[in-house]
Amino acid sequence: MTKESAKIKRLEALLAKKNEKEKAASAKIKKLEASIMAKDKSSKKWKDKYKELKKESKAKDTELKKKRRLSLNTTEELFDLLSRQLKDTHSGRK
Repeated sequence: MTKESAKIKRLEALLAKKNEKEKAASAKIKKLEASIMAKDKSSKKWKDKYKELKKESKAKDTELKKKRRLSLNTTEELFDLLSRQLKDTHSGRK
């Protein structure tokens, strides 16, 4: 019996050690999965932030282009008006 009892104890110890290793591996897997999920969430957050900033930048660029066009049109109109006035004044002097 002592030989069998020792064998049983040894097998129980091996089983306990195996269970402990499985629990540690399972915990490590869960930790890694949580880390991956956190990184994915962070990555998505930064991608969304980038898209939002890009959209805002595009809107600002569009607004600046509109303002430039308006300014250019106004400048051209003023130039035309001044040219006509100069022509009128010049032709009136002759």
